Amino acid sequence: MSTVGRRGFLGGMAAALTVAATPINWVGRAFGAVPTASPADTLARLFRDAAGTERIGEAYLAVAPVERDASALFAALAPEGETPDEWWGHVGVAELRRTLRKRAHNDFAVNDVVDLEGWQLARTECRLAALFTLTR
Repeated sequence: MSTVGRRGFLGGMAAALTVAATPINWVGRAFGAVPTASPADTLARLFRDAAGTERIGEAYLAVAPVERDASALFAALAPEGETPDEWWGHVGVAELRRTLRKRAHNDFAVNDVVDLEGWQLARTECRLAALFTLTR
C-alpha cells in the first residue's frame, strides 16, 4: 500500500467537503422524481481525485477491516432516522456534501477521529473514502 501524501489527501478530502458545483434538480424533487444516478454514481461525482480517495479508503480499511462492507457503510453514513436505501436513492451531490460535512465536523467535536499515517481524519471522511473504494 502506498502512503497517503499531502497532495492526495488534500485533493480527495477537499473535493468531498467543498460546495458542489452541480445544481440540484429542485423541480424534479418537487414533483417526486427520483434522480437516475445510482448511489455509486453519486459518490463518483463527489470526488475529483479518485486515486487519492482510494488510497485513503484502502488505508482506512486496513486499520478497520470490519468496515469492509459497502452495505454497512451506506447505512452508517445515512442520516439518523433515514432509511439508508431510500436516502441514498434520492440524495444529490450537494445535499450529500452538506450532510457529510456536518457529520465530519461533529466527529471532530466529539473526538471520533482516525489516525491514518499521521493524518487525523473524521471517521465520516474515512468511511466515505472507504465506501467510494468499495463501490468502484
